[in-house]
Amino acid sequence: MMQLYFTRTYERAVRKLLSEESRKEMEASIVAAPDAAPIIRGTGGIRKMRWSGSGRGKRGGVRTIYFYHADPGAIYLLTAYAKADREDLSPADTRALSRMVAAIKSEMRRQ
Repeated sequence: MMQLYFTRTYERAVRKLLSEESRKEMEASIVAAPDAAPIIRGTGGIRKMRWSGSGRGKRGGVRTIYFYHADPGAIYLLTAYAKADREDLSPADTRALSRMVAAIKSEMRRQ
């Protein structure tokens, strides 16, 4: 069974971007095919999923950034943003998220 983990950053962002129903649909979509979204190069396995927000297509919708670890069956929802607000993660955001994933991987190895 897949386990979902939510960062506070993700929870705050997604609350502003999506209705409760749309959020649940998006999360169910990630759980159904966690390896479907492309990996962001140089991040240690972070993925970026496109999701259509209210009345917008995927291209104008929400981007959800997450890390999927198949072995324990865990998905870490890291952050989300509207494509209208920014095209991609900044280099600083990418580095911060990569460090977070490195810490998650380190913790998993200890368990």
